[in-house]
Amino acid sequence: MTNSQIQVAFSRSDGNPRILKHLALSDRGLLDPSEVNVPIELDTLLKDRIDRALAEAQRRGYSKSAIGAFLAGLAVLPPPVPISEYANAHDMEVAAVESFAADLAPLLERTKYGLMFRDEPTETFVRENHAAKKSTLKRLADNLFKKQGESVYAASALPGLLTQLDDGGKLFTLAFDDRFPQTISTKVGQQHIRQNRLIALF
Repeated sequence: MTNSQIQVAFSRSDGNPRILKHLALSDRGLLDPSEVNVPIELDTLLKDRIDRALAEAQRRGYSKSAIGAFLAGLAVLPPPVPISEYANAHDMEVAAVESFAADLAPLLERTKYGLMFRDEPTETFVRENHAAKKSTLKRLADNLFKKQGESVYAASALPGLLTQLDDGGKLFTLAFDDRFPQTISTKVGQQHIRQNRLIALF
């Protein structure tokens, strides 16, 4: 960064360290001298970056509701979210998920275990703006429910999500669902999943 850009960043952020960090990692156009007297809020930066990533995902052929459920899950499900299993749950190509994650970098961090938000303000923004609608979370729950026989992550995460939704009917159905991820073949492993389902129900 140049000295001029640093001065613009401090002026626009009023010295807020979180806004400074996001400005430093964002489009340098935000640090043009002409912007020096235009205050900026962190939520504005986050919204602009996320909206661009969502628009790109839609350009690649995914519906707004599908991408909304995908993004909401990243904010409400236990991190890190494994890429291949999560892509499968949403019937998305792994490459598309990786591209979406790249579009959201550095807001979204990819670790060897999966995806997670880099900081709390981003996670909070997404939870409040993309995971607040019950219809979105119900779509996410439906996606995870369909994958109970395939995905360990879906089997682990769904009871907690249904609890958040206060969906007693689906919790009851899940508690007595005989599907378990194929990779969990032992009785002990299956019993652990069954126990988590029953705990969520009661």
